[in-house]
Amino acid sequence: MTKERFTVSAAGLRELHADREPWMLVKELVQNAWDEAPEATRCDVSIELVDDRRLKVTVTDDGPGFAEIEHTWTLMASTPKRADPKKRGRFNLGEKEIVAVAESAAIETVGTTVFFPPDGGRETTPNTCTRGTRVTVVMPWGREAAAELIARLGRFRPTDCDLTINGTEVPRRTPLSTRTATLRTLIQHGPGKPMTDSRRKTTVDVLERVGDEAWIYELGIPIQKTTLPYDIDVHQKVPMPPNRNTVSPGYLQDVMTEVLNAMHERMAPEAFSEAWVRSAIEDDRIEDKAVATVRKNRYGEKAVTWSSDTDANMRAAEAGYQVIHPKAMSAKERQVMAAKGGLRSAKKLFGRPAEKQTPVTSNEIRDAFARWVVSAGRHLGMKPSVRYVSAADATFMAQCSTNRRKPVMTINTHYCSDAWLARRGAEQLELVIHELAHALGDTPMEHGPRWGEAATRTGALLADAIARQKLQYDRKAPPTTGLPGLIGTVGPGREGRDAPSPTTSTGRTSEQDHTLVSGEVGMDMALSRRRGRARRR
Repeated sequence: MTKERFTVSAAGLRELHADREPWMLVKELVQNAWDEAPEATRCDVSIELVDDRRLKVTVTDDGPGFAEIEHTWTLMASTPKRADPKKRGRFNLGEKEIVAVAESAAIETVGTTVFFPPDGGRETTPNTCTRGTRVTVVMPWGREAAAELIARLGRFRPTDCDLTINGTEVPRRTPLSTRTATLRTLIQHGPGKPMTDSRRKTTVDVLERVGDEAWIYELGIPIQKTTLPYDIDVHQKVPMPPNRNTVSPGYLQDVMTEVLNAMHERMAPEAFSEAWVRSAIEDDRIEDKAVATVRKNRYGEKAVTWSSDTDANMRAAEAGYQVIHPKAMSAKERQVMAAKGGLRSAKKLFGRPAEKQTPVTSNEIRDAFARWVVSAGRHLGMKPSVRYVSAADATFMAQCSTNRRKPVMTINTHYCSDAWLARRGAEQLELVIHELAHALGDTPMEHGPRWGEAATRTGALLADAIARQKLQYDRKAPPTTGLPGLIGTVGPGREGRDAPSPTTSTGRTSEQDHTLVSGEVGMDMALSRRRGRARRR
């Protein structure tokens, strides 16, 4: 027989476990009893108050008893439970942990009683017991701990072995749903071999939670609190550290995904935006029908993802679609929603061939306007540049990149003539404020609250610069009939080209229609566009 290399300090073991919640220590005794099923059919827990500072806890089962009495005091001894994924035990630590914390303890099993007195050590005596095991511990826990212990043990889930607490039977709980899932577990493939991480099919029960907390259970024993709306019972060994109170993030995500696969048709609409659902969506095992249900309940039937094609986004919004902001989902979530949930981009549904933009050579007037934009940018802490294009089929007057330090403003000379660019009046200032606000607010095409705040700040800073005569502005510059107001509708007068008057399809002036649509896709996206209109982006 191999000589032992180590000695375990009972005092050191006590230090490691004395601050654990009482139920976390007692559960190890219940687990030991349940692991004896089907030979064991019941486990009875008695909790008695010795005085205000001490409890006597007794756990009794009707199983076959300890196969080797040395296991009552030997830590980490080899056990056949390691080879059985449907048994909870693996570390051979449980009763030793609670005995280390106890003031005194006794383990009565078939043929032998082991007593652990208050002054340390152990005493072994024979007995006449022929069936079962009784573990009795006197613990340094008071009246409040007793109430909490009773409540916590009442959340356990008996399956193939009954559980009573002070004579009251803990009810068996019927699952809301039962699934077969392939999950990680730990198995020892032969005596003396290490336990290895394996994947195997098992049963997963989804249960109505008890009280306000939801837990993952390992074969009826709670092991970790979760943010799920249900209790989850996994019918096999769950990979955990020795304290048996936490699972890995990856394992938790797998469990969340199985819950969503099982429960998506029964969940309330508001639940589909919860964090656990977002995590489950990113798991490769998520099923197509679950993703489709999430998409429908979170965004409705008419929804598309934002596209770099801003016109497609506007057309989608005008058609009554919700345009989902890029930051509303993670990259993985968007990928899964598209592949399994049928969520398409605005460009896929509403995109058109790319607008033909022809670069336009600058001239004195355009250079002067560009210098004016650069001067305005300085008051915003940025260094903008201006490029000119001609795009007759485009619907934009101007657009701006979202680089906050060095944005690029593109001006469409098809709508902005030299005569218009030569002015420094309200219309020209409005265009500069509108476009530079996109850069300041980092909003590529939205005209919602974030862009609105940036536009307000941009306007205030430029107004201050004008008031201090730091930025050129001509209060007497006449407006150009039909040129863009707030929304940007082009009117007659551009190289003989006629266009509609500056009203929306609702009959209101563009200044009156400030409709916002979901996803911060803003004002002008809510309006019906007509051929010949141009907009600021």
